[in-house]
Amino acid sequence: MERVSRESSLDIEALEFFVRGRVHEAGARALGKVLEGVGRGHGREPLVCAQNHLPARMQSLGLHEKRLRTILGVVAYRRSA
Repeated sequence: MERVSRESSLDIEALEFFVRGRVHEAGARALGKVLEGVGRGHGREPLVCAQNHLPARMQSLGLHEKRLRTILGVVAYRRSA
């Protein structure tokens, strides 16, 4: 580290912001993967409204992309609709 600081001017602040950005991006991707596993997939039994509000059983319309803004950045994931 001494050699690097003697031979060139190392911008610690720029390096810190670069690393911080990459860590936030990695965290956002990991959070997106976790969220994709929640609330998706076929259940064993079709869902029926507990209050009998729906005259028919609920059906999935497929997966739709959702976006969530977090402190890590925008997280994209797919959920059943």
